[in-house]
Amino acid sequence: MNKKIFVFGSSGQLGKEFINSKDFQKNFNMVSFNKNDCNITDFDSAKEILREGKPDFLFNCAAYTNVDNAEYEQEKANLVNNLAVSNISKLCEEMNITLIHFSTDYVFDGISKRSIKETDRKNPLNFYGMTKHLGEEAILKNCSKFFIFRVSWIYGKYGNNFPTKIIKFINDNADLTVVDDQIGAPISTSGIVETIFKIISQHELTNNYGIYNISPNNFCSRHDMAEMIKKNFKNYSKKIYRIKSKDLNTEIARPQYSCLDNAYLKKTFKIKLKNWDDYLISFLEDLYCE
Repeated sequence: MNKKIFVFGSSGQLGKEFINSKDFQKNFNMVSFNKNDCNITDFDSAKEILREGKPDFLFNCAAYTNVDNAEYEQEKANLVNNLAVSNISKLCEEMNITLIHFSTDYVFDGISKRSIKETDRKNPLNFYGMTKHLGEEAILKNCSKFFIFRVSWIYGKYGNNFPTKIIKFINDNADLTVVDDQIGAPISTSGIVETIFKIISQHELTNNYGIYNISPNNFCSRHDMAEMIKKNFKNYSKKIYRIKSKDLNTEIARPQYSCLDNAYLKKTFKIKLKNWDDYLISFLEDLYCE
């Protein structure tokens, strides 16, 4: 009998990627919950759903992700990213459910100019990053069977993200200005799903619970990403102008260097990861770009 997976936050870009994955559909019993089915901030509802359904795994794809608004909606951001996660982690421990949770490069300050390891000291620069940090700490405190996967610059065909915004500008034949001093490791939701499928398909997970970075090989700037996307649109001949982060109309600090080191994940699970541009090209091919 296939193991049962509950996916919370199934209407988001990562949640949709999981529930539409043919590999997961074929090999697991997938049950999806959007915000209307299960609002994770309703602690009693989450408890009842897990108690009745008795999943083997809980994939928590629900999150408050608006970095700018988090500064002004701190109570809401903390409720979703920290307090609700703390509740879920306690429930998973109580019911012997393996929790798979997604965190972010924003738990780090991005000051160091080297790849960020799982064990590096956290120092979030904004309130969103702080709530994700606190959510991680709650899981570490409350739960023994868990995976926290940190990801950065994620994008996918089911969401509104950096590549889809660039594509909209290109389709509108609009001028583009993109920062060239933010460095990171972008990965597609399909790349994340493919990696996690390989991990949880392994029979023995007990000795490998913990925190892992899911990140592609090599790094790039936001401007590099935009230029790569542009190559797939031959009719767009305009120049993509470079700007600096300080020129952006925002007061919210963001990590300048968000390159997550993937060596620990590759060594532990014997998984090969692609380069960032290979994931991006596959994403563009899925969108039938010419």
